[in-house]
Amino acid sequence: MTKAKAKGAVAAGHKITAGAAAQMLQSGGNAFDATLAALFASCVCEPVLSSPGGGGFLMAHQANQSRTSVLDFFVQTPQKKRDQSDIEFKPIHADFGTTRQKFLIGMGASATPGFVSGCFEIHEKLCTLSIEDILRPAITAAENGVVVDGFQARLFRIVEPILLNTEHTRSTFAPEGSLLERGDIFKNPHLAETLKALGKQGPDFFYKGDICHAITELADRLGGHLGADDFNSYTTIERQPLVQPFGNKGQVFLNPSPSAGGCLIGFGLALAQRLEDRGEVLNGVSVAKILQAIDHTKQAIFEDPDLMSCDETLTRAVADLQSQTITSKGTTHISVIDSFGNASAATVSNGEGNGHMVGEFGFMLNNMLGEEDLNPNGFHQWPCGQRLSSMMAPTFVNHGHGALSVLGSGGANRIRSAMVQVLLHIKTGKSAARAVDAARMHVEAGKIDIEDWLDEASLKTLVSMHPDACLWDQPNMFFGGVHMAQRAEDGAFDGAGDMRRDGCFMIVD
Repeated sequence: MTKAKAKGAVAAGHKITAGAAAQMLQSGGNAFDATLAALFASCVCEPVLSSPGGGGFLMAHQANQSRTSVLDFFVQTPQKKRDQSDIEFKPIHADFGTTRQKFLIGMGASATPGFVSGCFEIHEKLCTLSIEDILRPAITAAENGVVVDGFQARLFRIVEPILLNTEHTRSTFAPEGSLLERGDIFKNPHLAETLKALGKQGPDFFYKGDICHAITELADRLGGHLGADDFNSYTTIERQPLVQPFGNKGQVFLNPSPSAGGCLIGFGLALAQRLEDRGEVLNGVSVAKILQAIDHTKQAIFEDPDLMSCDETLTRAVADLQSQTITSKGTTHISVIDSFGNASAATVSNGEGNGHMVGEFGFMLNNMLGEEDLNPNGFHQWPCGQRLSSMMAPTFVNHGHGALSVLGSGGANRIRSAMVQVLLHIKTGKSAARAVDAARMHVEAGKIDIEDWLDEASLKTLVSMHPDACLWDQPNMFFGGVHMAQRAEDGAFDGAGDMRRDGCFMIVD
């Protein structure tokens, strides 16, 4: 930890993302200026995970108003459906090494992006610096280029079929004929020009101007659903967070419906509290059972988020645990706390990208309509003109007396597992680094994945109960990437970037 004189703390998925946030704090900006600069920078240095063609959520705590709210700028389903026989919607397989996952790409997989709308809403409501100042680090990085680090190189290989899908994507991600590798310089001058235009023209450049025209032309020509009305009508929505008790005197603030992630995390925390109230000690085996209960309950909570806190639901889940045996996604997160006590948690995603660059604007559109976990009723069954649900869960914990934790994760369905486990570690008093680095597990569809540095007794028991468990001997992005910033009662800062996604944490002096 450090002294209270520091300007703030930042945790993010890339050093350039975190560095952009740090520049804003050093320039006298607040946590929201820092977060917005980091969001734009992430589109440059984390291009598979973050894009103007995607969407996300911001959990914002304004210290001077003691107010916490959520800005929902996630993607929205198109207002009209094109016939399934007339859309581009094709499978690719992402190779995580130990497991493979199918994703659907193409223009028919793209929903209306909210990223740009959300960014300008953040600026209008929460920021103090000019949009030009906030955009400058991202523009500089796009023009000068960024060195591809090990994690980004691995990510490029995982989604290689998407990045090499067209001549245009190949010219961006394989400019010399082969996919960019670790140590290569990735430049994106087209994105730099796009960001400059956004700074001058505002969100209309995206939703009513040249970018809207380019996307709708692609959709019309290649088989997508999106039309001009989808862009003209998109708005960022402010929501009230879910609030639950946390520990003896704290509260946890979670992403509300229609997002499912916050509801499922809240259910897991409430279930853990029920077990503790019964005198049970939480260990690896009991946590695994909680994760299985979340998995069993997820469809019901998708349909009715109020079940998360329903006494009958919790009581039934606790009873089930007494005899129960244990039977990815392109997302990034940014956490910032400033010296004034403002706290910001932003999680954004582009899915994996739809395989098409948008005109000469330097970014790829999302493939959210091709994400299985975002379409629980099956592909092509989405209602028109509605926010998609999401597992993204930017989270804020008020421990009392000025102590704060701000965190979130990428990782699709693994978000709920990662966040529940890290929050439970925080609740027991573990430091940020120990909470984030601790071994994780994930339960889904009767299968359990475990990082095999889990405590030996729990690991042995889980493997004996579930002999086909998948053991991972190295940290892997499969288990999410929780990036956390914390402020203690005395104003000192702490935090951690998740090693599984080459996370970066810094205290800004």
